[in-house]
Amino acid sequence: MSQPKAPRSRGSDVRVADVRFVEVEFPAMATARMVIVLNDGLQLVLADPADITLAARLIANLRDLRNGGRK
Repeated sequence: MSQPKAPRSRGSDVRVADVRFVEVEFPAMATARMVIVLNDGLQLVLADPADITLAARLIANLRDLRNGGRK
């Protein structure tokens, strides 16, 4: 069984347009969050460093879908 391609070798249709840290206010607390904005306007708000892996998988899956699915 072949290994999946590294994220850099996948299609380049989905690109990160912006990454920034913001404060999201909830009642009685404000917490810094990381925001990743993709070039099609999708924004991912990450609350925990562990979410970075999940976001990377989501971005990779979006790229695969735009390239006709996994091969």
